[in-house]
Amino acid sequence: GNGNNTGPFCYCGFKPRWFITKNIDSTSNWRITDTDRGDVPFANPQDQKLYTDGDWAEGSGDEIWLFSNGFKILDSDSGFNSNNHTFIVMAFAEHPLKIARAR
Repeated sequence: GNGNNTGPFCYCGFKPRWFITKNIDSTSNWRITDTDRGDVPFANPQDQKLYTDGDWAEGSGDEIWLFSNGFKILDSDSGFNSNNHTFIVMAFAEHPLKIARAR
């Protein structure tokens, strides 16, 4: 994270279908972002989240732009984009086998 409203771009090499993030330097929640949640699925930015370890199931905020090769965080929330903090990110592709090269 960089702590800015124009956060880092995370290169995945594929278009993310959904991903989960966690700031391991704080007690923030695990957050899942996907392309189906929200008023307009597949729209940018995505701001609907699922929280796996809180007293609530869904929330909004922490805008994220999804691209064909990764995602960019557009929020300075301390649990999502803190400066000099370490984050775990696990992303799954929208079409994981679309360009596979079988032998």
